[in-house]
Amino acid sequence: MIEQPRLVMSNEEVIENIKKFNSEVALYAMGNQDISITLLVENISHYRAWYAYWDKDENKYLFAPSKYIGYQNMDAKQYAELNRSYLDGRKTEIVLANWYQTLDESSDSYEDLRTKLSDYCWNHNKSLNALFRINVLKQENEKDILEKDLVDLIYKVYLGLSSENKELVKRKIMNSL
Repeated sequence: MIEQPRLVMSNEEVIENIKKFNSEVALYAMGNQDISITLLVENISHYRAWYAYWDKDENKYLFAPSKYIGYQNMDAKQYAELNRSYLDGRKTEIVLANWYQTLDESSDSYEDLRTKLSDYCWNHNKSLNALFRINVLKQENEKDILEKDLVDLIYKVYLGLSSENKELVKRKIMNSL
């Protein structure tokens, strides 16, 4: 019996899957006709939820679909075996929303990424699905970053307090709620 795949738990796993998807699709372009890899390429026109990741090493955006990148340790063989019965893009999109957001059409980078994604599809003799959407890493504004740093600092100070002072802090917080 095939085991139900597990959803990703971190953005690092997502990035690893995006890179793997792109390397497997590249194998097809180099003549690898493995049935699993062929399935990935043949489905390019069917993928709706695309995720864009800027790869510093390759100095370009890499694209991959949610249904592939949302599961732990995904590869073409596993995707081919599980695609019809066990993989659910709705589930992966929920977990991927922890790190990514849909790029709004009014965004400055939307047209550029749409063109790059369309070119990516055309490079594999496929067209972009009419219902496509592009998801990018969530952007944190400076205020959110500063607040997170402040929370981390407060927590570290709290950990250094004596037991009595930790209790005092807890009471003060509870009284202010």
